[in-house]
Amino acid sequence: MVSAKGGDMEERANILVAELLDTELIGEGCLYTYQHALKHLVTPDCIFVPHAATVYAQVVESDFMWNWHRLRDLPLKGANALVPSSDMEACTGAAAVHDIQLSQVKEEQFKPLTEPIKVFRFEFDKKTESLERQVDLSVMVTETGRAQAVLMWWDIEMDPDSSVLLSVAPSWAHPTPHNMQVVLMWWDIEMDPDNSVLLSVAPSWAHPTPHNMQTQVVLMWWDIEMDPDSSVLLSVAPSWAHPTPHNMQWRDHWMQAVYFNNQSIPVEKGQQVALHGRHDEYSLWFQVQQQQGSTNSTGSEVSLERPVCRCGGHMVWSRPRLGMLNDTARWHTYAAALKQVLAPGQTCVSVSDASWLPLMAARLGAQEVGLLCLSVSL
Repeated sequence: MVSAKGGDMEERANILVAELLDTELIGEGCLYTYQHALKHLVTPDCIFVPHAATVYAQVVESDFMWNWHRLRDLPLKGANALVPSSDMEACTGAAAVHDIQLSQVKEEQFKPLTEPIKVFRFEFDKKTESLERQVDLSVMVTETGRAQAVLMWWDIEMDPDSSVLLSVAPSWAHPTPHNMQVVLMWWDIEMDPDNSVLLSVAPSWAHPTPHNMQTQVVLMWWDIEMDPDSSVLLSVAPSWAHPTPHNMQWRDHWMQAVYFNNQSIPVEKGQQVALHGRHDEYSLWFQVQQQQGSTNSTGSEVSLERPVCRCGGHMVWSRPRLGMLNDTARWHTYAAALKQVLAPGQTCVSVSDASWLPLMAARLGAQEVGLLCLSVSL
């Protein structure tokens, strides 16, 4: 856009209101967009809404979350374990953010190893020379454990005085845990140049004519019966029409994120560890080291570059799929079923995408195993 006579805007604006944020804060390109606006579209004293943002990080131990990142050995009763390749063991994982509703993770499924830490601050109304930044912090360990992941969330200050704060922090770190926000939005349109006819979709408590609200829309939702007996129902109905309103599935937009360490590293209470934060124009990434310049198990320096999958597995499997592949109880059930039907020397065919099943069948005595795979990336 251009602000000039005959351009997109006749003159520069003194207020900029934008919603350019995602779970990772900067993933929709807000940094470049704000810099472009500062250069071409707004006055020097322009008020930005939101005005600023702060990114927080917290180092945790969590085997539950680690299952979404690293494929584990699968022990088999009466046969050799299935073991991932060395490439998978050394892989830094997928570059994409893993967004998650942290408030839904049970307390026993993770252990905080540090307090929440302010890592980045973005002031959207300030010009910057670079859209990339790096921060290296020394952080106190509060509990002994294994540093496996970094949890991330952010809050935004909606005005220059920081009097209105919107936070997406999880419940245990939220600035107002008993007053966590739900952001509501509505609009109205003026139907004629004289503004004599107004159509508003505001809720009743904010509607300009609450006793004369128009019938404007048809609401739609659906449910699906998961089995022929209709005994398992999944519904996306709103609360007032939901068949089980007190047991509804939670769906929303902005969440929190998990960033996985290259390796699970042991840390001791009272120890200082290095927390490295990086961001480019669109992405954040983090790495925890026992000290600056730490080396990994092979003796080489730990990479602080943006993680990129080099083993192929993280490109084929989603993180929930990795978690499923690490569900040993599930695979032991499959193994028990295979033992009942598979005799030594038999030939079997597995129809699946990236499953343990064909390897399990081979381990359990099948002479030949065929794999019918529907994914072209495998």
